[in-house]
Amino acid sequence: MIECPFAQAVWSFFFQWWGCCLVIPMSTSLFAQQVIFGYADILNRKEWTVASYAVLHCIWHARNQLIFRCKFPAIGRVLDLVQIKSFHWLEARSKLRHLAFHKWLSDPVSAVIEGD
Repeated sequence: MIECPFAQAVWSFFFQWWGCCLVIPMSTSLFAQQVIFGYADILNRKEWTVASYAVLHCIWHARNQLIFRCKFPAIGRVLDLVQIKSFHWLEARSKLRHLAFHKWLSDPVSAVIEGD
């Protein structure tokens, strides 16, 4: 999920969106450790993890569309889906908090802090 340029572009967008610096490690397992544990201090780990799972899901879905339906995914569409899916997944799991969608799109860290 990190070797191809398409996946790297999606991950690069994700890290920039969260205000983090991305260094692509040599192996998928090191990358998973970086994603899951490396940035947990920026906010609640749950929000970061859910958002990173949305990236994995969107890359997986885009690859399936390419392989099984011969539809080349538009990078902009995939990036939009990452933001939308992660917002909806968090909103569904966090019944006690209100996340502002417009804030989520521009600054997810602030949206989570303000939503507490």
